[in-house]
Amino acid sequence: MTMTTRSPESHAETEDIGDDLPSPTGVLATPVERRSLIGYAIKGSALAVALTVGVDRVTGDDDAEALDLLPPIPELADALDLTDLLLLSGDPFYYDYLIRIEADNRVRFELPRMEVGQGIITAAVMIVAEELDVAVDMIDPSLSPAEIRRLTGQITGGSHSISSLWDPLRKVTAALRQMIVLAAAQQLGVPAGQITTQDGFASAPDGRSIRYADLSNGVEGRNDLARLAVPKDPSDYRVVGQPTARLDARDIVTGKVQYAMDLDV
Repeated sequence: MTMTTRSPESHAETEDIGDDLPSPTGVLATPVERRSLIGYAIKGSALAVALTVGVDRVTGDDDAEALDLLPPIPELADALDLTDLLLLSGDPFYYDYLIRIEADNRVRFELPRMEVGQGIITAAVMIVAEELDVAVDMIDPSLSPAEIRRLTGQITGGSHSISSLWDPLRKVTAALRQMIVLAAAQQLGVPAGQITTQDGFASAPDGRSIRYADLSNGVEGRNDLARLAVPKDPSDYRVVGQPTARLDARDIVTGKVQYAMDLDV
C-alpha cells in the first residue's frame, strides 16, 4: 500500500508502508496531506469516545433516532493540527532572544531552534537584518543552547519555525531598533523622528552619526513588552523577500556542519 504525503516545503513524496498488506478498493484514493493525517490520528480517538458515549445512550429501536444521539465528530484536521498546537504552546516563550551588539559593531544573534539543513538560520538572520537596518553579513548567527526556561518555545518540528518566529522576532528587533533611535536622539540632540538608521549607524539630519555599539548592548532574555512594537511595513523591506545566499552553504558543502549523527554523545 502506498501513501502519498505533501509538505509545504517540498513536492509530493511517496513512502511505501506495508507492501505485503492487501490494499482495499478506494483506500487512499487521493493524496493525504500531512496535517490531515495527524488530524485523522487525533480524530480516531475522538471517534472511539464518541461511539462509546453514543451507544450507551441509545435505548430505542429506531436507527435514525439512535444516530441522532451520537455527538458529531469535529474536523480537527481542518481546525487544529500539530503546527497549531506548537504555536499555541510556545507563544509565551517566543519573545526570548539574544541579539547582542558587540564592541566592533557587529551583531551576535542566537536562534532558539535546531538548524538541520532547512535554512532557518538564513531566514531568521534576514528578519533581524531587516528590522535592525543592517546588512546580512554584519550578523554572526549561532544556535541557542537548550534551556528549560524556553520550554516548548524551543521545539523544532512541524515546519513551523519561521511561521512561529516571524512575528515575535520582527517585534523584538524592532523594539531594539527603537531603543537605539531614542538613545541616538538624546545624544545628538534631535527629535527621535529625525533619526535614521542604516548599516549599524544612527544618524541625524546634519550628517552626524553614532555606531549602534555606542548606543546599546542589544537585548537578551524574554521581553514581552516587545509585543507592542511596530515592525516595518512590508513596502519598506530591503532584505526580506530578496534573493539571499544560504549563510551556511559553504560549511555544508565543505563538511563543516555537524549533524546529529556527528555528535559524540
